[in-house]
Amino acid sequence: MKKMRWTIALFLLVACQANDEPVAEKKEQTERVQYVKQSVRTPKNEDLSATEIAEHLVTVAKKVPDVNDATAVVTGKYAVVGIDVNQKLESLSC
Repeated sequence: MKKMRWTIALFLLVACQANDEPVAEKKEQTERVQYVKQSVRTPKNEDLSATEIAEHLVTVAKKVPDVNDATAVVTGKYAVVGIDVNQKLESLSC
């Protein structure tokens, strides 16, 4: 029985190595760098304070239907927005 297992293992090992193709065939590749223009429009005045950004996020969040109130905290490049939604929205099951 052990001899049979060894024979099968050896057969599988040899069968997997039967390809004559090189494993890491090196194809002719030309590397080049392509520069593109920025596609996202940014406001010309990006010097907004954290408070101004937070107020803007609160304004945007309050425009969403079923949002009763919102608050935002901005620190560095991170922002957290908390919202108070309509009670009916909270009780809906998915």
